[in-house]
Amino acid sequence: FNAIPAQASWLALDFSSPIALGTLPPPHPSAEVPSRMVRAAAMFAWSALCALVVVVAASADEGQLGTPCTSEHCPCTFEHCPQCLFNAIPPSARKPLQFHLEEGALSAPLRIARELVGWSSETVFGQIVGLLVEEVLGIQVEYVACHNEIACYMAVSNCAGWSGLQCKTIVTENASAAEAFKKGLKLSNDPLADVMFAPEVRTPFKANTIEALRHASAAVRVCDRAETIGPSGFLWEDGVYTYKDIIDHAWNSNGEDLISFRSFAMPLASSYFDKPETLIRDGVSGIATSCNSTNATIQEQMQNIKDLGWVCNGSWWLAPACAALGDRWGSECVPVLDDDWATSKNAYIGLAHSGMRVAKLMVGDAAQEQIVKSRKYKVLWTWWSPDSRFMTLPPQRINLMPEFEGSFDVALKAVWMPTL
Repeated sequence: FNAIPAQASWLALDFSSPIALGTLPPPHPSAEVPSRMVRAAAMFAWSALCALVVVVAASADEGQLGTPCTSEHCPCTFEHCPQCLFNAIPPSARKPLQFHLEEGALSAPLRIARELVGWSSETVFGQIVGLLVEEVLGIQVEYVACHNEIACYMAVSNCAGWSGLQCKTIVTENASAAEAFKKGLKLSNDPLADVMFAPEVRTPFKANTIEALRHASAAVRVCDRAETIGPSGFLWEDGVYTYKDIIDHAWNSNGEDLISFRSFAMPLASSYFDKPETLIRDGVSGIATSCNSTNATIQEQMQNIKDLGWVCNGSWWLAPACAALGDRWGSECVPVLDDDWATSKNAYIGLAHSGMRVAKLMVGDAAQEQIVKSRKYKVLWTWWSPDSRFMTLPPQRINLMPEFEGSFDVALKAVWMPTL
């Protein structure tokens, strides 16, 4: 409400340090602000504004539990936001999208991917897009939970089975939609994509399964596909992390530099961590107990890391240096907790080629977060920046061999083409 006018302030972003937000003297009219800075500033400012609206409203609503609000002026939360903008088009005036297909005309809300658990960047982005579409464009919105980037891409591609990381068929007409819905492979019983816009996606590893299905079906036209429509607005980088206090203890007690991959090639590093056999004894298990999977996406990922030299041992995957220990791997390797088979990580390459004696267990996203935050075990875990879920621990990134360090990747948006 008391914002400084645009003519009197501007947003300064320092890309070599955390974002700095401040009011500076107005630039000279002839001064040119780099377009990248303008775009980044606009995105950050809008995201911060809407995130603030949600956080403040949600906090206010916590004091009103047990008092349902039936008015259109209820507090705005992620789960329910009747109105955010002052001049919003009211819900009663919003219309669904109209699709004119060969089998006739269909109408549906704009289905936006928005996961409420464990994926804050996608949640906020999806919420903001939804607010703008509803309140500025007057189009009805339906939010759909898809739990990772590949599932979202498959959903936008109208794959039957996308929630299980499968693309059994591509839905094209009422009959295939009804059959997929009946089998639990699709959320809606119409031939429209379950997700029409996804804020963050990643194409499947070899990106050939969906394309092969599309080309094999004469019913799937060129426009009936997912299309990436530019970056989501940030770069991300995966890596391997551990607790900072473990790093500090090793350095202060023995001068051991656990930040470096070199330490994990030596036996001493494992003395600072729990052993895989401890987790096995306590019943900590992986989400897959076999070295192969009937799920094509997961199987492709398993084959990819096998090609890097990883060795499967039940539900554990041993880096080459760990596998070389033979039967001693359970007592001498350092455990790494992984989150998702659907996410192919550059860190797998670095761990394999850096000579690190580590054993990886795919426990799943929810279990990884619960175990790591509980601090019950001294372990490594996979993670990515700039995600914030473990920042309060705090975590410490492990440096891999420079030539095998993962590069920054661009998060992409995707849309189901008929929506455009």
